Amino acid sequence: MDQSFEDSLRRVMLRLSRGDVTEAEARRITGRDDVVEHLREKRLLNDRRVAEALIHRWSGRNMRGRMWLQSEFERREIPLPILEALLETLPNDTDRATELLGLVRKPDAIRKARFLASRGFAEEVIDSVLGDSLREASNWRHN
Repeated sequence: MDQSFEDSLRRVMLRLSRGDVTEAEARRITGRDDVVEHLREKRLLNDRRVAEALIHRWSGRNMRGRMWLQSEFERREIPLPILEALLETLPNDTDRATELLGLVRKPDAIRKARFLASRGFAEEVIDSVLGDSLREASNWRHN
């Protein structure tokens, strides 16, 4: 069933009223390249702007690691060049994880490690940030 241009445009505009939409998402909603092109020309669709908004949304106390961000960008079908360019602008994950732990209160190393893992930080980053305190807590639990 082929929707008219106006119906397709209306569906994407309704979705845009609730938040950012990538070009791929708009194409999935409508199945029409002409609607996507029209919205891109009107500057209502911009994958880079969506990616920047995601990075901003997932910073501070809501911070996520690179693995999580990359997964979210892939899920939203943001093009790889945009993903790579924006991830290059971020501090490394070790610095980000250290900053995040300074913003939250977790009583012990195990909980801190689980917290960082749930936020998409790699095991190497968690070990680098928590290091000896995590190993000591792990040994204590196994004795």
